[in-house]
Amino acid sequence: MNEQPKQSINTLTKPIAIMGGSFNPVHFGHLRPALELQHQLGLAAVHLMPNNIAPHKAHYGSSTEQRLAMLELAIEGTPSLVLDKTELTLPQPNYSVATLIELRQRHPNTPLCFIIGMDSFINLPKWHRWQSLLDYCHLIVCQRPGWTPNYCQQLITHVLPHKTTDPAQLQQHLQGLVYFTQVTQLDISSSQIRQLRQQGQAIKYLLPDNVIAYIEQNNLYL
Repeated sequence: MNEQPKQSINTLTKPIAIMGGSFNPVHFGHLRPALELQHQLGLAAVHLMPNNIAPHKAHYGSSTEQRLAMLELAIEGTPSLVLDKTELTLPQPNYSVATLIELRQRHPNTPLCFIIGMDSFINLPKWHRWQSLLDYCHLIVCQRPGWTPNYCQQLITHVLPHKTTDPAQLQQHLQGLVYFTQVTQLDISSSQIRQLRQQGQAIKYLLPDNVIAYIEQNNLYL
């Protein structure tokens, strides 16, 4: 990884975290972990960042504008959760490292925390320019309770040496650390919600009521 210039702790603002996804639709499985991480790590905010949906997945039932509208509804009244459209504005195809480079330019004095699940973490060596990720952010890995992952040698050599168990370190460095944590992991998926809608079944208690109302008003996922 490239050497990054060191900065005084006093010049850094509170960290922000980035949680990416299609959010098609957003649900409590996204929102609850985001809120827990914001409190747990003392973050200024968690940015929920919708990605572009590939054209061959366009039949998944909602437009980009509708996904954004549902996200805005879901987080209204929760200022620590922020809708971030960065990835939608970047040239396609887009990679996570390009998004992080853009965010680092926008937030030069803010520690950036990129939230990923353990499934994504163990597959990190398959990502585009994966060894550069820690040049721009900290990695926050949400691990499953009771599950011992099998790390490949590339992770053991290049990533795990940057592990910290002290969340305060995330506030004292701009980037470069890996922090493992546990949050409430609700067994909810967007595909499950879409399937329930297609089958004419109720989706109540899986996502916020105002998002359900929007889905019904706009006849989404039928």
